Order: sequence, then C-alpha cells, then structure tokens
Amino acid sequence: MPKKISPVERATRNFIRNYGKHALRELIMDFEHGRPHSEAGKRLGVTRERVRQWQKLFGTSTRGYMIHPDIEVIAKKRKDRLGEKPEKEETSCLEK
Repeated sequence: MPKKISPVERATRNFIRNYGKHALRELIMDFEHGRPHSEAGKRLGVTRERVRQWQKLFGTSTRGYMIHPDIEVIAKKRKDRLGEKPEKEETSCLEK
C-alpha cells in the first residue's frame, strides 16, 4: 500500500516540480526577510494571494519564518540520495 503523503509534502513537491528547488529557497528567504508577496508573485508569475497561501502552507511566522517540518524532511532525503552531507540541525536545510 503506498504511503499517504501530507498536503504540505504534496504542495512542496508540486512547487519544486513547477518552479524548481532554487525558487523554493528564494521564496523561503522572501518569507524570512518579510519581503512583499507581490515581489515573489511577479517573479513566479502568480498572484500575491497565491504567495500568501504558500507562506501559510510552507511554514509559520514567528520572529522569523519557521519552515514546516515536512519540508525539512524532504530536503534532507533529497540530500541523502544525492550523497551530500546533511547540514547542522540549527540551520535551515533550504538556506544554502
């Protein structure tokens, strides 16, 4: 029986497939730095509302931007498959 994936994982995989991992990193950095949703929307060809929805789905706003744990797991799995060394726990795996 196939493993059921979470809505966050599905959305993340769809985002990476449509826009690329680099675009996801840039979007996360936009969220972390509090940049306007309209800037990211223009860059990705979507509305600022869609960017707001991604922000809500991909993480949580605190003093910074906390990445959803499922996204961290996906990024770590991809690095393991590529033979890359996992990063330290205290840094985000998408920042580099």
